[in-house]
Amino acid sequence: MLWTLPNPEKALNDWRNVLKPGGKVVIIDGVWDDSRLETHLKRNIGETMIHIVERNDISKDSYTAEVNAILPNAKGVPLGKAREYMEKARFKDVRSIGLDDLMRIQKKHMPPRYKIAYEYEYYMIYGLKDISGQ
Repeated sequence: MLWTLPNPEKALNDWRNVLKPGGKVVIIDGVWDDSRLETHLKRNIGETMIHIVERNDISKDSYTAEVNAILPNAKGVPLGKAREYMEKARFKDVRSIGLDDLMRIQKKHMPPRYKIAYEYEYYMIYGLKDISGQ
């Protein structure tokens, strides 16, 4: 969800401030567009198939240029960047879990045209507020 925030660093600091000492923040996020040519080709093929079969142009479901301009992570947040945000906000014991099983389950129930268009990396990352409250 960090990708939806105009200022993820501020949000994490605010969340840490409202947590009780020893409290935990849990974030599920991922990378929706890694900017690789292969990713764009797969997405275009999948979107074309969806448009033909469903008469639904999902390519228009993306954000406007204005919205993308205010979201520093509009294409998703790589795990390393999320870890950096967490550590900068002084969360302790930051750990992550890959959610490949979630993607496998989702893909199992998707029509082939969606399997091609949607190939994301999901993860969960979490950290603790210091028990001293700092």
